[in-house]
Amino acid sequence: MDQGENLAINVFNILMILRVVYMFILIYKAEMLQKINIYSTVLIKIYSWSLFCLVLLASMPVMAFRVNQLVGIVEIILWPFMLYMFKEKYVIFPVVLLVALGMISIELFYNGLISAYLKL
Repeated sequence: MDQGENLAINVFNILMILRVVYMFILIYKAEMLQKINIYSTVLIKIYSWSLFCLVLLASMPVMAFRVNQLVGIVEIILWPFMLYMFKEKYVIFPVVLLVALGMISIELFYNGLISAYLKL
């Protein structure tokens, strides 16, 4: 792939839709999360800005992904909040674990971050 090539971003991919759904769940449970972590409101706002920046900067793909990933790092802190949002810990813990494994496998294998290290 040419490095200077201008590629379009699909902002309606499955990962983005799941992130938007998760953001709405966080907004819905924001008051309860505020009691657990005083910074949860700020983290949710930062997370929503990261999703908004990806859509807003979609015409400049490199900038959109960089800003999204730079600001969206709060997602690492927000996913464990799922354990506090639901009472069924034995159900939600595997869900959080599967989401984490799914996201890291997408980043490593689908986006090709590990492919350079697999070539001997």
